[in-house]
Amino acid sequence: MAITIHYPCKFLAFVVVYQHPAEMHTAAEHLLIIPGRSPFAMVLYPVIPWLGITTFGIFWAQMLRKVPEQIYKLSLITGLIFIAFFIVLRLLEMGNFNIAKNDSWVNFCTLVKYPPSSAFALITRGINLLLLCLFSTLASSNWLQPVRIFGQTAMFST
Repeated sequence: MAITIHYPCKFLAFVVVYQHPAEMHTAAEHLLIIPGRSPFAMVLYPVIPWLGITTFGIFWAQMLRKVPEQIYKLSLITGLIFIAFFIVLRLLEMGNFNIAKNDSWVNFCTLVKYPPSSAFALITRGINLLLLCLFSTLASSNWLQPVRIFGQTAMFST
């Protein structure tokens, strides 16, 4: 029986999707690639899958500090492009680690977060960039004041 892999990172998809649950991974594999538990470590957020998302956020924040007016406009365009790529990937049944067919909206929107699939990264970055653009245009609105106060508060205690 041949295994067909439809993922951009074929090695990672094979390790994550086709690994037998009884097989133990080393602590290094868990730290770098695969979330889970080994005899010496339990890792929920492996480094390599989240490195691209984190690097993108750092880059975007640096650009926001340097050229805020241009980055808000670019956020709208980039966010829409990311969402369009997400839709294309999901219609082609690619970009996600689960192998469910897209026969319903629930399956279409079911994404793998740990480790982050490319579809998950595209839709979340796209929505975040659109919200950044929206909140930047509504920054002077009075109705946004509660959101601004909530965002500037360290923590609410009960």
